Amino acid sequence: MDALKTVATILIALPALLYAAGCLFNTEVMVAMLPERIPAIRVLVRGLGAAFLVSAILINVERFAPAAGWTMAGLLLVTAFGIHLSDVIKEYPEELGEELIDLEKRAAIAGVVKDVGLAGAALFVAVTAA
Repeated sequence: MDALKTVATILIALPALLYAAGCLFNTEVMVAMLPERIPAIRVLVRGLGAAFLVSAILINVERFAPAAGWTMAGLLLVTAFGIHLSDVIKEYPEELGEELIDLEKRAAIAGVVKDVGLAGAALFVAVTAA
């Protein structure tokens, strides 16, 4: 059972590590996906990447797993409802065409579902590791 738990926490950490890499090494692409009205957006994106990186590493360290699980869940929920959900409800320019707008909204919905599911998994790790 311990080996399976280790594999599960590694699988939870992998998307967070990929997201962290995107935030830290491809900041401009991540910034372009966010509304321009957010102040200090580059600092925010890099900070989010660093927080995901640390929580993804520490969720696999038994001593820190509860705190890392809660942190990762919080970060994922902020990402799901602060970024992806805003893409679902925002108005897209009609020049994009109905098909592309539909595709953008479907991708945003998938992002919400993915991040909420991963947040649930991170919470499960936080609660069971305590």
